[in-house]
Amino acid sequence: MGHFLGGSLNHLPFSVRFPLGTLGALCAILFIPFWIGMIWDCLFQSKLPLLSKALWLAFIVPTVYLGMLVYFFVVYEKRGPRISSGNSLLHH
Repeated sequence: MGHFLGGSLNHLPFSVRFPLGTLGALCAILFIPFWIGMIWDCLFQSKLPLLSKALWLAFIVPTVYLGMLVYFFVVYEKRGPRISSGNSLLHH
């Protein structure tokens, strides 16, 4: 356990391990809200049929990063602009 590509990462100097660990933590912190947003969009915002929503959720939830990126490019981005017709701060 704790092996990556056949060797332990403990042999790497702290000056390499710390930036990589920090980058990994930042990516996790930034991607988790995006992942939750894609789940929310799938459940409540998309006009997909119920079976499609269930299949997308079955893909997004266990695959996390891969699932959210695929959903984003296949479903979310192709829907086009989602600007509400209600009052907005941009309209004076």
